[in-house]
Amino acid sequence: MTFMLLATLIAILLCTETDMGKRLRRLLIEAPAQALSRLTLGQIILAKVVLGVTLLAALLFESEGLRLLSLMLPEGLAWLMAFDVATFVDLFATVVLIAAAARLRGLRDLARSALAWARARASRIMDRARRGGRARQGRVRRPKAPPAKGDDGAAGWTPAWA
Repeated sequence: MTFMLLATLIAILLCTETDMGKRLRRLLIEAPAQALSRLTLGQIILAKVVLGVTLLAALLFESEGLRLLSLMLPEGLAWLMAFDVATFVDLFATVVLIAAAARLRGLRDLARSALAWARARASRIMDRARRGGRARQGRVRRPKAPPAKGDDGAAGWTPAWA
């Protein structure tokens, strides 16, 4: 395998003008270089974190950690690349900001209505004070009805069918 790799590298370096040399250079040098140039900072940081977790698991759990990672890592990487976690973080932040703005708008409307009510109440009180005010009138209560004539109050309990 090492021989094949060295032979390919020598063919790329020595046969730059041939059709095979051009194809190998395009396939093995230019295509990976273009793919690597499209990586963002977030993707590089994610790769470093994944490699760090892999190294940590390999150091701490030795062969069991490597077995666990060999089962989990391909799926985990595919999931991270398919969904690009940074997109979800951006989406979550956008939703939180929109919700906060809506709450602040509702809070502002509530504060305005409370302030308008307080101003109206204060102006009524001030108008009443300017006019000299009026004495508070007591509440008129109805007198209690006298007890019924045949009611002695101690008849006791009687069943409904009697």
